[in-house]
Amino acid sequence: MRQWWRRWTYDVPLAIGDALWAVCVVQFAALLDRLTLRQVIAWIPVVILILAYYHRIPIPPELMLVGDLLAYIDGCSCWAC
Repeated sequence: MRQWWRRWTYDVPLAIGDALWAVCVVQFAALLDRLTLRQVIAWIPVVILILAYYHRIPIPPELMLVGDLLAYIDGCSCWAC
């Protein structure tokens, strides 16, 4: 009975905490480490489109062109290299 109690009050919560730490902190930090400015710029139009089609938040049409502007700026910076 003592082994069972120790397992369910000590070992199992520690295992769950370690798994959450690995997913929420370690893997998220690795994702942020691999993230580049180009990937962030590529996702901005997607976020704007999602917000535009989510009808509770009105977005002016000018914001829809921000993605094109960011892609143009990103393309221009590549040619300058």
